[in-house]
Amino acid sequence: MAVISEVKNVKLNNPVLLIGLPGIGLVGKIAIDFIAEKMKNEKIGSIYSTYFTPAGITYKGQINLIKDEFSVIKTKTKDFILLTGIAQPALFENINPEAHFEFAKKIVEIAKSLGVKEIYTFGGLDISDARITKRPDLYFVTTNTKKKEPSKYAKLLQDEITISGVAGLTLGFAKEDGMQGYCILAETTAKLIYGDFEAAKKMLEFISKYFGLKVDLKDIDKEAKKISKAFKEVQSALKQLSKDESSDVKPSYVR
Repeated sequence: MAVISEVKNVKLNNPVLLIGLPGIGLVGKIAIDFIAEKMKNEKIGSIYSTYFTPAGITYKGQINLIKDEFSVIKTKTKDFILLTGIAQPALFENINPEAHFEFAKKIVEIAKSLGVKEIYTFGGLDISDARITKRPDLYFVTTNTKKKEPSKYAKLLQDEITISGVAGLTLGFAKEDGMQGYCILAETTAKLIYGDFEAAKKMLEFISKYFGLKVDLKDIDKEAKKISKAFKEVQSALKQLSKDESSDVKPSYVR
């Protein structure tokens, strides 16, 4: 009983699954959570795993199991299923790798049962300290290189990388089942443990343009500006430190 799910059998119009769970820089989670918060949606189910943190979570005095939730946004042309939450099986050595496979496979099974033919996962691409000096770019990978629809707004990632957890495994299983999938990646750094809102904003702009979802980005714009300002302050401090160190260097020769 590693993965437990309860999802309504609902009739959907050309559904697409968008997954944003915790990962590097919390980029995907912030983006999909933001859409769920700002757009009218209906909760249709939940999924959890015995490999989640063994705890209950409280809110306003009420305790619940840690679960990820499925919800649906309905539009005229298609319906968007969002998978949001605060957990996925942890990437620790003492966690059985099977937990990740079972969880991702179950997500794909649920998607298929709801009539989904396309899955999009959203995550962060760790560029470490380079993120301090540059604005985040967007990249994507696909289950079929003949299908590159996101290329209008993101670059096809040519580098060989490992995409861990749900963001990567879900697409692997989707491909095996003949489904189309994309992973959209925003440059960030793993050091931003409380979230890279600037990278998440970039991802939200992609979602808005690519899917035609009208999302008010005003609130996330404030947080993105804070991140940008903090990075500028770090750059300024590093430059000053470099100058100070240069001025302390004594000549190593006599002429």
